[in-house]
This record gives sequence, structure tokens and C-alpha cells, in this order.
Amino acid sequence: MHISHGGRTAYVGEINGLPVGEAVLISKSIEFFNDPEPCFIHRSAVRARLYAEFEQWLDGKRLLSVAHSQGPGDNAGAGDSAGPGDSTGPGDPVEAAFINLYNIPEQLRGYFLLGG
Repeated sequence: MHISHGGRTAYVGEINGLPVGEAVLISKSIEFFNDPEPCFIHRSAVRARLYAEFEQWLDGKRLLSVAHSQGPGDNAGAGDSAGPGDSTGPGDPVEAAFINLYNIPEQLRGYFLLGG
């Protein structure tokens, strides 16, 4: 997955590698587990829930896959729409996609340290 912002790369990697801020980890650990000092298990569970929420959002999007996408410098509008055969359906794995940071809902953007 390639997330860009203002013509620069904000993140490249797998969904489960998105960096989660410490404040978000603590806040969600309290929300999910009533645990203000989360152990490794609770931290991992919080990340898993946040990644699942991001994946659920991606399931409903039409994203350009690497095989059909333009290069990182030419991806203006990528993630907004795709032509026939360029989209993924619900449940299809998204191996790589170009996404503009501001196409991600504000709540989801706030979970991850992506800049912007």
C-alpha cells in the first residue's frame, strides 16, 4: 500500500505495519480493555482492531492495484476511482494500492502516524 500526501510519500508498506501513535494505543486500550498501561498483548489487540477497521474501509473502496497503477509521481487522484478491471471487490486482497491521505476518513487517519 502506498499512501501519499501533497506529492510525497506518507507511508509504503503492509496495512499491519501502519504506525499507531502511543496516545491512540493508550486511549483505545482504555476503551477496549479498561487498561491505561497496556501490556504487549493488549497493545497487539488494539493494533489488530485498528488494522481491521482500516481494512474494512478499504473493502468498500475502488483502488488501483500495482499492476494497473501509474508510478508514484503520476498518481494524482489514485484511489478516487478506477477504470473497469482496475478495482478490487469486497473481500479481495489489496496487495498494493495508491491512496491519497485525504481520501482516508479523518477518524482513521487519526489512528496512524502518517503526517498531514
